[in-house]
Amino acid sequence: MLLKPELDGVFKVLSQCYRTCDPTNSFNPGIGKMSRCKHYV
Repeated sequence: MLLKPELDGVFKVLSQCYRTCDPTNSFNPGIGKMSRCKHYV
């Protein structure tokens, strides 16, 4: 995914937050344009 450099850090923080809240990726798969696969594979 190509992001502006200033947004790249924001995306990393959000993805860490989503992984912490939902480690199995089962609540809302694909949120934040992340993988829809189980366990973020």
